[in-house]
Amino acid sequence: MISVLNLAILLLASLVALTKADIRMNCYPIVNWVVFDLNSLQKSDADYEVPITPATEPPSEIVWNICGYAKKVCNAKDSFANLFVGDNQCFHLTSPNTVLNVTYNLIDENQPESGLTITFDSGDDAQLDEKYSFTLNINCDANAESVQNMKYQQIGSKYIVDISTRAGCPKVNPSQISKFLQENKWILLVLCVALGSILTFVGFRLSKTTFFIFGFCITMIPILVIFFSFLITDKTSDGAKWGVIAFAAVISALCGYISVRLERVGFFLIGFGLAFVVTNIIFLAVIAPNVENNQTLIFMGIWLVIGLITGLSMAKFKDYVLILATSLFGSYLITRSSFTAFTDLPADLEIAKMIRLDGFKNVSVDHSCNLHLKFPGIVIAYLVVWLVIALIGLYIQFTKKRELDKKKEALLTPPAVAYYKI
Repeated sequence: MISVLNLAILLLASLVALTKADIRMNCYPIVNWVVFDLNSLQKSDADYEVPITPATEPPSEIVWNICGYAKKVCNAKDSFANLFVGDNQCFHLTSPNTVLNVTYNLIDENQPESGLTITFDSGDDAQLDEKYSFTLNINCDANAESVQNMKYQQIGSKYIVDISTRAGCPKVNPSQISKFLQENKWILLVLCVALGSILTFVGFRLSKTTFFIFGFCITMIPILVIFFSFLITDKTSDGAKWGVIAFAAVISALCGYISVRLERVGFFLIGFGLAFVVTNIIFLAVIAPNVENNQTLIFMGIWLVIGLITGLSMAKFKDYVLILATSLFGSYLITRSSFTAFTDLPADLEIAKMIRLDGFKNVSVDHSCNLHLKFPGIVIAYLVVWLVIALIGLYIQFTKKRELDKKKEALLTPPAVAYYKI
């Protein structure tokens, strides 16, 4: 269920980012699936100015802008933030003319509502072989239409500016649904283990039930993501949250029923479900270690291509794809929900981040050919258990398919006729 949640968030966030992204910097940054809109911070006819020295010294200041270069130019080169010292000296705090080293992080990863941190590296050369850098902490203040409480601090060649504004509040915040699921993890555990067991071990035999489950899940999760991202806040009552879930369940049940009635639709959805699991594996093994930018677009592109292939191939290889999809997806539901309930397993996003930051350095082999894994043991256990349950499901379902095929063959084979000589 959490993988489907990731997919829905990826789709939602990418639509926002694709339709309104700025060519010079990402004004709709996506951090841990949380989307921000920074366009309201852009000044079209002036800059933000931060005085940084007492009146007794040469007047110095930081000028900066967001989603557009600073209007006060330093050395005839565009930059998002510049440091002016007196009337004759200036330094680029961000890389001039281009933005190659910009990182976006949440101020508090556990509370996305706190705001966003943007760090621009690779400014001009400073002393001691360092480069200037500029960090902007955008604190969330839903009531502040303009920038409030601007202050700065300097750490060596690093200049840090703090502001409070509405732009620091997420536009899309799926963490609300994550919090709700965590608060009700035991209900989620029972539901996921029940559905996962059906899919993993008898999904092929109970094809109509499988159609219903896939149709239900693929509809339920996007509805919840939309409501919990845009409408649900920390102040929303539990009754209202359960009301949203009840509404989503009714609509999802209707879509599940349609999947059962229209078998081709059901098979197509199952094909896309399998494609997502395969894309997740490719993403963790290949994309995450080697690609830092545009991961969302790459993920969606791979998923769409594989989804179309598997969805359309269901007509010819439906039995095999059905068994593969139900075993992989069902085992994921069982494993993910169980580890979430009983352990401190990181989210899938955090696991991907571990791979991206350290790549395959987490896996090494010594001179004696002993394999060493630097990942947390709980992550290795999670992946191994997921694989083992999936293999057991594949074995049970393929064995059952062979038995059914033999029975069908026996029924279609005409009985032997005995001839007697007269």
